[in-house]
Amino acid sequence: MDSFGEYGKRRGNFIFDLQSSFMTLQCWKINKLIVSLISRIIAALNDRAAIRENNSVIPSLVFEETDQYSALRHSAIVMARFSTIS
Repeated sequence: MDSFGEYGKRRGNFIFDLQSSFMTLQCWKINKLIVSLISRIIAALNDRAAIRENNSVIPSLVFEETDQYSALRHSAIVMARFSTIS
């Protein structure tokens, strides 16, 4: 036997689950965008340092990451390399 109140609770939980899933997806997309921007900025700084040292252009690593942890690892490697240059 199902009352209107129980139906409303189930319906409310379903909508809440959809909203939380959507927010998780949005947070993941925003994190991926931030990681991509940071890695591109670091690559541009790396190019600038290389130009300053060698008077030549070394193209930055342009990559499309599907895994945000891989992008973070790459950013950390480039950042460590950049800090040893300066």
